[in-house]
Amino acid sequence: MLEESRCRRSVERDTIDANILAQNRKLDESLKKTNGVIVSNIIGQIFGFIICMSCIGAAVYLARLSPEEWKVPVAITAIPTAAVIWAFRGKWQKDKWRNNNEDDKEEVF
Repeated sequence: MLEESRCRRSVERDTIDANILAQNRKLDESLKKTNGVIVSNIIGQIFGFIICMSCIGAAVYLARLSPEEWKVPVAITAIPTAAVIWAFRGKWQKDKWRNNNEDDKEEVF
C-alpha cells in the first residue's frame, strides 16, 4: 500500500511538472508572437514615415521647380496627408464603435 502511494505521488509530480513545462512553452510562444507584432508595427511606422517625408519632399521640389504646375505637388502631398487622416479616422471610428456597443450592452441589462 505504501509503495502504491509513492508511485501515485511520483506520477502526480511528473504530471504537474509536465503541465508546468507545457504552460511555460505556451507563454514563450505567445511572447514571441507579441514581440513579432510589435516589431512589425514599428517597421511599418518607420517605412510609412519615410514614404510620407519622401512625398512631401518631392512636392516641395516640384513646387519650386515649376510653380505654375501646382496640381502635381498638391496631389503628391495629398497622399501622405490622406494616409495620416485615414489612420487617425480609422482609429477614432473603431473607438466610437466600441463605445457605442458598450453603451448598448449596458442598456440591455
